[in-house]
Amino acid sequence: MDGASHVQGSLPLEVARRREAKKTGVDPNFFEFWQTMHTRKKPHPTTGSMWVNKGSELRSTKFVQKFKENEVAEERRRREDMETLVSQQQQQALIQQQQMMEVMRIQMQSLMPTGGTGPHPLTFPWSSVGGSNHAAQGELEITPMPHTSGQQSMNIGNQRALFQDAPKKLGPSGYGGIQGTAKDINSNSVPKNLKSVSIWSKGGNTCRINAISFTYYDKDNIEVNEGPWGTTDGTPNVISIGHDEYLTKLCVTTANNCVTSLTFNTSKPAVHGPMGKEPTTGDKAFTIDVDPDSIVAFFGRADHYLRAIGAYSAPQA
Repeated sequence: MDGASHVQGSLPLEVARRREAKKTGVDPNFFEFWQTMHTRKKPHPTTGSMWVNKGSELRSTKFVQKFKENEVAEERRRREDMETLVSQQQQQALIQQQQMMEVMRIQMQSLMPTGGTGPHPLTFPWSSVGGSNHAAQGELEITPMPHTSGQQSMNIGNQRALFQDAPKKLGPSGYGGIQGTAKDINSNSVPKNLKSVSIWSKGGNTCRINAISFTYYDKDNIEVNEGPWGTTDGTPNVISIGHDEYLTKLCVTTANNCVTSLTFNTSKPAVHGPMGKEPTTGDKAFTIDVDPDSIVAFFGRADHYLRAIGAYSAPQA
């Protein structure tokens, strides 16, 4: 073959590679071994090419190009995963800080004595919340409540109970992608029971969750509607949850920065879904299982599609 190094002739590549591994004790890289079998020991006398023929050179060029494309795609995926993780960690840190500050506020209100003609404010330097000159300087103003009446002690107890029973936010910034805008319930609302969930999705190979909306009862038994978050195209799948029934688990799959399927489990027990597309091995899967508590509301990110989703949980009421 005019100086070619592939002395195996028509021997299948994988067979030749295994023989080489057995002879040397080292398993050779598939592509490097292929190159060795398709290059010359000396340059071609006319063209100067080291390849056995033009076809081998073209195949090698296409392989290298495809490898680089896959490498770029993998690097992009790793970067997106890292951005999602950092965003989730930052959101979780913010939630923990807010919870800590709320605990301290309630403790100070109930435990700090007052003297003179009225209560004395306390300030903390790590918050910009407040209503005085201290607040303008980035401090949190807290006014302790005096122990002067049974009614005030009852109010403090109610505040503690409200904080302890406040819904927990699960999935720091929602499971899925970081595209779209953040979606959440009203910060002044305290959900107690979920009444219904509506899901919009399209079929096909690119199937994903297009939108979600839901209705819950708050702590005052007032019905609150949220959403739709996303694009409402077509007829939604509606899950109605009875008065003696609770949503206990949510299964989520994501791909390409979108939520691709949602499955809901209730205490009946009943399973609704998967809505969207059937989960595949290439999807990322997340499960929010709060049993014996219940899922009472959702949050996430959305634009034309539902990009990410998380949930609030609370004790069954």
